Amino acid sequence: MKFGDRGRNSMSTDNMSMGKRVLREIGMVAKESVRATYRKEWELGFDDAAQTCLGVLSEAADELRTKMKTGNLSKQEQPLLARLEELEEEMGKRLQSAWEAEPAVEALPQPSVSRH
Repeated sequence: MKFGDRGRNSMSTDNMSMGKRVLREIGMVAKESVRATYRKEWELGFDDAAQTCLGVLSEAADELRTKMKTGNLSKQEQPLLARLEELEEEMGKRLQSAWEAEPAVEALPQPSVSRH
């Protein structure tokens, strides 16, 4: 091997090493971008589901509260209203607790890579 060849091989190895580092960095950035996207989608889905759950309870309780204001709430409906209000509060607390907990990466959907 000539002296000049040695220099080219060394440079080629450095370039490959640099290329691998660049690809690794691009891969890490892409992975974080995908995770951020899935996190945002998870948050949107969670919020929609939470609003639906609380909405069902609130609508039922609101209907009974309206009856109470007009004096038409029966004795059988009074404990139902109290229980719905308890459930609203408990559901709100549990949803808030779940919201504050970070989802595990494994809990987030993972992208599927298909090669065509």
